[in-house]
Amino acid sequence: MPRRIAHNRLLLTGVLALTTALQFAVAQPLEPLGSLNMTPRTGLRGVADRVYCVGNNNFAVVDVSDPASPMIIGQVAPGVPALATVDVSGGFAYCAGGATGLVIIESTDPSDPVWRTNLALAGQVRDAVVLDTLVAVATSANVSLIGVRNPLQPHLLTTFGRISSSVRWDPQGTKLYVGSQTGAFALSVQHYDSAGATRYRLTAAGEYGSQEMTPHDIAGSYVTYARGADAVAVRASNYSLAGIHSVPSAIRAVAGGNGFSFVALATGSLQYLDQRGDTPEFVAAAGLPSTSTGLTLAHGGGQPLVVASTSAGLSIFAYTPLVVDDNPHSTLPQSLSLQAFPNPFNPSVTLTLSVPVPGDYALDVFDLTGRIVSSEHRFMSALTTTMLDFSGLASGVYFARLHGAALSTTTKLLYLP
Repeated sequence: MPRRIAHNRLLLTGVLALTTALQFAVAQPLEPLGSLNMTPRTGLRGVADRVYCVGNNNFAVVDVSDPASPMIIGQVAPGVPALATVDVSGGFAYCAGGATGLVIIESTDPSDPVWRTNLALAGQVRDAVVLDTLVAVATSANVSLIGVRNPLQPHLLTTFGRISSSVRWDPQGTKLYVGSQTGAFALSVQHYDSAGATRYRLTAAGEYGSQEMTPHDIAGSYVTYARGADAVAVRASNYSLAGIHSVPSAIRAVAGGNGFSFVALATGSLQYLDQRGDTPEFVAAAGLPSTSTGLTLAHGGGQPLVVASTSAGLSIFAYTPLVVDDNPHSTLPQSLSLQAFPNPFNPSVTLTLSVPVPGDYALDVFDLTGRIVSSEHRFMSALTTTMLDFSGLASGVYFARLHGAALSTTTKLLYLP
């Protein structure tokens, strides 16, 4: 069996919606598949067929490969009273631990996660997201950038002095999209060499609004913010208002993909939004047992999933993928492509996979001898981003090959020592 590179990360998945002649989305059902009784969770992150969950002094890994019968496969109590959010990369989970700081848990063996260390910061940590060896952190004092080339020795790289509540990376790692109690803003992430070392700088790159704009997530070329009972779409390119979709009650959680979003309402319902155009449009809705405090996308049972956390545990739904038919707002790629960033890299690389025809595709990674070191098959459509961790492999040249639907493309990868 080929050895799979650990913790491939599915950040953006899905396809675009079947439209009418008037180019409005046709309502598609959200199909309830399964549920899992758990203590309340405040943060979720889906990675392929696993969902990483955090709550009061608990970190758990849930297997959703059979979404009708999800199961906890590992958990740990890191001694932190309030874990708020979680993100994962390279066999480690990075959790927002409030006054405790950034909490780092090793999950290389998902059946036996281990708390490793905490990093105290100037303010309470409210959100944390990881890209390669950088963790962006929203705190009650600022936005912080943390270096985790060695996750056991995290260190502060730089800060931007504005209170923040939620934060997201753009797929290329050049910007941060931030939500706060005083509006939404974007930061440019810049790096430069100084005295033989790489330094980082965060600078303002856009701003919208002055009211509370959080939580939020990326939906293709838009960033979708919750502003009370409004889903506010902001253009990622220039941070100008694109459109607003109003819902019956306050939005508690947001999960975005390429051209769509899910929002969970305080009244205990889940809405599916088409976001190919400027203004988010309603697609479908489903009921939840209670208010949701977390949403994430995953993939199990050969289909895309949206997972919601409630006071009763997890609720899992399949959503009908959206396809496009002569839609001017479509971001459906015209050809098969495979891009890597950063490249060269150490130890993680993010692959952006663009497929013009929705279907089953394979992503193989092999070395110069042709030996396959990673092989993954999944349903893909439009744009998908996957993070690969090469820890444990020898440095050198590798190749990534994406193939399916009678199409194939290959790109060269350089893993630095």
